[in-house]
Amino acid sequence: MDASTDNPNAAPAPSTFFDWHPPEKRITVYLNVEVCDGLGPRVTEALKSLPRRGLEVGGLLLGWVEKGGELSVIVQLDRAQPRPGPRRDAHSDVHLARRLARR
Repeated sequence: MDASTDNPNAAPAPSTFFDWHPPEKRITVYLNVEVCDGLGPRVTEALKSLPRRGLEVGGLLLGWVEKGGELSVIVQLDRAQPRPGPRRDAHSDVHLARRLARR
């Protein structure tokens, strides 16, 4: 069980999340290790598919944002939803986000 299950305001267990603290910013981002593991093969495959730049990989990172003390912000990214098919325009990402929000 990770720490966030006992207390919703607690930081996640270090073994299940990477944490990032940009210098001189009051934000903490926790990224689920399983999200990284899932994105890695997709990114590698896309880079190998074209000789120079690779294909774009897209989708949505899903999680929550919480305002912490003294104007700090906590962002926790728990899962990723890959964008189906090739990218046409930014509107397809907006529609995907709306569909996921209704679930």
